[in-house]
Amino acid sequence: MMPTGLSPQISQLFMQASQIFRSMDYNWSGGLDKKEWKRAMLNLGISFNKDEAKRLFYLADTDRSGRITEREFCEFWVWLNHQRSPQMYPTLY
Repeated sequence: MMPTGLSPQISQLFMQASQIFRSMDYNWSGGLDKKEWKRAMLNLGISFNKDEAKRLFYLADTDRSGRITEREFCEFWVWLNHQRSPQMYPTLY
């Protein structure tokens, strides 16, 4: 579920992230394991070395469950897009 009160740009990113997440959750478990997450990032054109992959996975896995939930993925996607284009998304929330 998307948080309320988001700007239209951030809402659009959340919806985009939700679609991406659902297409990458190959086993329909409701969470991405490390392998699914890495595949999702590669499919999105985001490449990284082994250390970066581990760091970014744990950055996205905010509840430290070892799986990235849809909400965690959406929040990570918004953050990542903000890092890439801060002028487009000056205020996240």
